[in-house]
Amino acid sequence: MMVDNGFIDDEEQKKKEEEKVHWGEYTVGDLDLPKAVTVTSTTTCSEVMDVMSRGGFDQLPVVDNDKMVGYVTVGQLLSKLGSKNAKPEDSITKVMLKVDKKHPFQEITEKTKLSELQPFFEKYSAAFVTETSEGKSAITKVVSQIDLVKFFAKQK
Repeated sequence: MMVDNGFIDDEEQKKKEEEKVHWGEYTVGDLDLPKAVTVTSTTTCSEVMDVMSRGGFDQLPVVDNDKMVGYVTVGQLLSKLGSKNAKPEDSITKVMLKVDKKHPFQEITEKTKLSELQPFFEKYSAAFVTETSEGKSAITKVVSQIDLVKFFAKQK
């Protein structure tokens, strides 16, 4: 349909079809990811650094009342602490990227196809996987580009 309407050419369509074959029908659930580690907005920068260091994480979701309010990366911590725009004892809210209308949260579930993550990762470094239970959505896992690399490296 996109080709018929002139939005994309035959070459681009062929490339998209080849990508689908490469990614197959794998979903986020096939990645066998560990349970997400989260922090709250009252967590200090120092505490977040400890959690990241101990767990080997380079990003963490920030959750309040079971709702994602933002996320923090090692790069953000380095930038803000290095420039003295934040101190180790400050709340992580001084450093985190907030989820808001300007930076909306895109829901990723265990059923999301890996082929849908490829364009997502062109813009973002991590996807926060949610699960809905009793009408509430909660962050259950975090998937990064390296998780996809590891997954495909194991495939034959």
